[in-house]
Amino acid sequence: MGKNTKEQETWTPLSNLRKAPLSFSGGFYSPEFVEKHGLKKEGCIECEDRDAALLWVPEFLEIALREDGEIWCRLNPDTPGRRKEEEVFKTSKGTFLSRNDGKFGGKLLTPKRKAVRGNFVKVFEFGGRIYAVDSLTHFVTANTAIYMFSDTLEPVLLYGEEWPHPCSRDSVAFRGLHIRKDTAFLLVSGRHREHWYDASKGAEDVSYLFEISNGWFLLKETLPYFFHSGNELLISNGHLYLGMDKVVADVDLQTKTIRAYTPLPEEAEAESRRLFEKYGWKYF
Repeated sequence: MGKNTKEQETWTPLSNLRKAPLSFSGGFYSPEFVEKHGLKKEGCIECEDRDAALLWVPEFLEIALREDGEIWCRLNPDTPGRRKEEEVFKTSKGTFLSRNDGKFGGKLLTPKRKAVRGNFVKVFEFGGRIYAVDSLTHFVTANTAIYMFSDTLEPVLLYGEEWPHPCSRDSVAFRGLHIRKDTAFLLVSGRHREHWYDASKGAEDVSYLFEISNGWFLLKETLPYFFHSGNELLISNGHLYLGMDKVVADVDLQTKTIRAYTPLPEEAEAESRRLFEKYGWKYF
């Protein structure tokens, strides 16, 4: 959080925001609504066919934890764009290079120039170890794998399946990382199908919160929620906070109840709801 007055004016306490449905995240607007309200079109995704012309406008929220324990948020002034074809991650053991080949995956080159297949979106260092997250979303499917690198920089799979990802019961994407002094948390979210080979069984919303502490990698919580996106993750006072597109999710980790908040006007939510009611799950 910035200290100058101009930056402080852009941040708002979460307690001052109005409640909104979690489903508002990822919602569409009509081109007329976007034009009327002068919404930023950079990064917009257009969904158009003979039935509808809809625009998804990225409105990601940043969240921050103040010293008094209160959560503040603001609209991210810099719209998260598409991933670069190459991304560099510097660590104490050298530089990791992630090459993004889109739906075809990609690879992560270690400092020893060994290639690990996957679409790596995060490499981080914690507790004297290096971790990497491979996560790929394509249409309605998603796959995530989490690795730890040994002292000799050999990849050790902690969660998920190695590339190419076989049919998995979990179709989940990486949603956030929160590193504290003694603990790191990772969140993945999507849908789970007990019988992946039988589509008639349906799928359930699911999120997994992993914890790294004292050299252990543990599944801390399983939550019955699907988070459409993730911009920033915070774990504080027994709550999970996730800055998403259009809303901030607040999950009580003890009761597993959820609330969502937004700084956006009710008119925007009403427009998104109107389109949802008109077109159903075809685009949402």
